[in-house]
Amino acid sequence: MDQTLTYIGQPKASCRFDNLEFRTTHQFNSLGVRDSEAALRQPRSIVIGDSHAMGWGVEADERYSRLLSPKLQPSLNLGISSYGTARELRLLERYAGLYPQGYASARTILLQYGVNDWGENSSTGKQRFQSSSYLSYAANTPYVKPELLLDTSNLGHLRLFTEHWLQGILKAEVNPLDVPFPKHGEAFVASFMPYKQLLAGKSLVVFVSSDYGIWNASVYRDLEHSLGSLRRQLPHTRVLLLNLSQACDSSCYFQLDDHLTAAGHRRVAQWLNQSLTALIKPAPATH
Repeated sequence: MDQTLTYIGQPKASCRFDNLEFRTTHQFNSLGVRDSEAALRQPRSIVIGDSHAMGWGVEADERYSRLLSPKLQPSLNLGISSYGTARELRLLERYAGLYPQGYASARTILLQYGVNDWGENSSTGKQRFQSSSYLSYAANTPYVKPELLLDTSNLGHLRLFTEHWLQGILKAEVNPLDVPFPKHGEAFVASFMPYKQLLAGKSLVVFVSSDYGIWNASVYRDLEHSLGSLRRQLPHTRVLLLNLSQACDSSCYFQLDDHLTAAGHRRVAQWLNQSLTALIKPAPATH
């Protein structure tokens, strides 16, 4: 347990993490994140996000943070499963306090946004974060049958997908990669309120990767509507919002698990590298 972050990886620990579709090893450094000790020292870019950034289902070397272009390397991955933007920024602040020289060396913060960040971001400023599950944020989309929200069984998520979204796909009632889910932007912008100084002088690159890619397009559009507010909130930060839905479709994800496969991470890295090539200045030569 962690008083500030609720939970974080056990420092200098390792564990196996397997399910039906993958077998992986997770190793945590002294900060309690899934990266090497050397990565803490002088990263050129820092990745923050939830399980999609942490690399749920893939090995550490298969994650998009390790596949970024030389302009963004070395990178530090601060992704923690189930974190929302609010907690990701708290962790970034902790890293900056513990490794001020390392943080100063980082020019770019790559923020992966997940659809379930909404609940946590809505509780910004509170000591304990709210959480949001499939059932809580599904209640905000017009495509869910009310009776499914009452399903508290362990198969609730599977039923929600098979009994509603899958039927909707088969009936062509809704595009599975474009399910509306509004109101992300306001809470997202609010989570940055305490961090104007922390992010000053950095480039903040935001993109959405979440749950089979179902909400990537609609949540991107919702964040886009709040982009002006975010830039006003962070006047000394270069803020970029990229649309991952143009590059990553359902083939990027496991069939049963909703996270990125190794191939999906390669696709994300390729897309990020192409999108940022003209925007990121090359690192100075070292002798």
